Amino acid sequence: MVKPPSPEQIAALDQFHHQYGTTLHAWGRVEQIFCIWFQRITGMPPKMGRRVFYSSRNWQGRSEMLISAMSAKQMAPDVACILRTALKRARSYYGFRNSLAHGDPIFDPPPGATPNSIIIVEGRDPSDEISSAITIEDLQRANLNFNNLHGCVERLLEVPAGTLPTLLETLHQQVLLLPNMPNEEAPSTPKQHKQPRPQR
Repeated sequence: MVKPPSPEQIAALDQFHHQYGTTLHAWGRVEQIFCIWFQRITGMPPKMGRRVFYSSRNWQGRSEMLISAMSAKQMAPDVACILRTALKRARSYYGFRNSLAHGDPIFDPPPGATPNSIIIVEGRDPSDEISSAITIEDLQRANLNFNNLHGCVERLLEVPAGTLPTLLETLHQQVLLLPNMPNEEAPSTPKQHKQPRPQR
């Protein structure tokens, strides 16, 4: 006879399912805000732009379409630089998103993990992947960083023409402060970046 789950196990499952769904939803918002940028840069009507952007079956293809559109459009150098930095960060986050979508959730994992917890592993035996497994703490950090990336790209949409360079630099610094991987803590200071070249 199968032993029913304990209240602690039920609570852990509920917490995992909530955080899992919240984190994947946050990634969906990241793709959505880049889609809006694609619509703006190409000048396509929203419905058409959305269909074209999502006609690619993965984020790699969608990001390449946006980069191609940017190269064909004369944009303010500062804005283009920030958007490229944000795209680079999104590309580094996409692998983590795939691990969430295609990994195996394992309840009550092997020794070395928190009891009554759930981890996500990819393909191999959980005991072989305990050090690289995705935990609920990873999901929480990824959710925060996905939302922060979305927020930066969304605010860039709202920047009016003629905005002071210092305001754009502040926004760029916020993007640079995002960690390279979404389940990492953000660094305390941003990495140095190259200044955008003026357009001729």
